Amino acid sequence: AASPILYDRSAGVWPGVWCAVMASSPTGVIAMLGPSGAVGQFTWIARDGRPLDTVGEPTRQLGVELSPDGQHVATLRSEEIWTMSLARPVATRVTRGGSNRQPIWSPDGAHILSLFQGRGIGTFDLVTTSLATGDVETVRQLADGVKPFGWTRDGSLAWLEYGNTTRPVATIWTRPTNGQPVPVLRDGDAETPRVSPDGRWIAYASDRSGRF
Repeated sequence: AASPILYDRSAGVWPGVWCAVMASSPTGVIAMLGPSGAVGQFTWIARDGRPLDTVGEPTRQLGVELSPDGQHVATLRSEEIWTMSLARPVATRVTRGGSNRQPIWSPDGAHILSLFQGRGIGTFDLVTTSLATGDVETVRQLADGVKPFGWTRDGSLAWLEYGNTTRPVATIWTRPTNGQPVPVLRDGDAETPRVSPDGRWIAYASDRSGRF
């Protein structure tokens, strides 16, 4: 039997599924996700890959979501959502407690839609948080995975739900302003959905053809 070889102790894991992310090539090169606690800095990059400018100070943070007006960013620090003005890069904490992920800006930049896990193991809440008051509205509470991905100009929320069945089913849902959640697409393995700028279309990856 083959013996395992320790390659690296610093590999990061993907939040939510808690597994290492890596790939290998026929030449023997291995690429992997770095430590989740690594220090990073927001950096503007030109289309040709050149760094143009930096924003704020280097710190431990994960991900970046640019506001609709292009003047603010949202990010994760220690499982909390923070926002920062690009003109005055001082971070402001949005959420208070629990595990928070995947921040999505409202069209007017006044609220954040996110995944909240604070009621215990195996709980997934879709919530909106007011940046002005900190008030939280619970949109949906689930026992399976959920991933917010859009907030359209007309106020509709969009998210992906993962059903816990023998074959995982990912369903795209929307909720109109002051309306009820409605499933709009069930595609077995829909992934990485995005809403078009005009809010009329949703693009997503699927294995309907037999491969992604």
